[in-house]
Amino acid sequence: VIGLKGAHIVVKLPEEFSECGIMIINRANEPMYFLPWHEMHYIGLNRTPYDGELDEVMASKDETEWLLGEVNYAFPQLNLQRTDILYSYAGIQPVTFDESDPQGSREVVVHDLESDGISNFLMLTGGPIWNYRHIAKKILKEVSKRCVPTLAKQHPSPSSSEVTKLLRKSRSLSVEMKISDEILKKIIIEEQPVSLADILLRRTGIGWDIDQGKSAVPRVATVMAELCGWDKQRKEKEIQLFHQHIKEIYQVQKYRGDSVCD
Repeated sequence: VIGLKGAHIVVKLPEEFSECGIMIINRANEPMYFLPWHEMHYIGLNRTPYDGELDEVMASKDETEWLLGEVNYAFPQLNLQRTDILYSYAGIQPVTFDESDPQGSREVVVHDLESDGISNFLMLTGGPIWNYRHIAKKILKEVSKRCVPTLAKQHPSPSSSEVTKLLRKSRSLSVEMKISDEILKKIIIEEQPVSLADILLRRTGIGWDIDQGKSAVPRVATVMAELCGWDKQRKEKEIQLFHQHIKEIYQVQKYRGDSVCD
């Protein structure tokens, strides 16, 4: 198994692009997508073998410059500059090693680790997010060989979850990321986040907003401190850690002209 790093940049394109999702083939003969999200576009990705620390995955300067170059090649009138990048991020996709291709095999493979001395443990490689239904069927088939259901078959409920109902009632019709205190409290209690970054980035998505959730930090930290029993010192520490996290991972300062080395 090898890891492929995929880097992305996030920009605000002209108004005429606001509701458009775009897919192109870049000069590396790879698909490249522009996904609209809250008045922004996520643009990616590249495919680079990666064997570094998994806690230090981020888009490099060369990768973001390459992405900008491909965007401007496809849409020269945009003429995007490095300062147009709101933030960047990267992730690692595990793929199956292929000696004939340094980027590995793109086949979706379910690995049984029984031969490695780990029983009833499955590992998936090569599964992109857009194939999730196909991948889920492959996993279910393998799991079904090893587990006997203890409950009768159930059909998915047509009704929404309580959190979804609350979101529908309180979410603004605008694209702003607005979540009520009621929903925040329910998420904190039921989803069990342990840090401010957990709830802003991994539970609500507020941290993926155009300002990386900075405007919501004081309110969310106050609600979380109340429910989690944080004292003032812990609350301030969580706020500090969140700002440090987005600075390091999203690398916002690199694109806004602050004095940080590349």
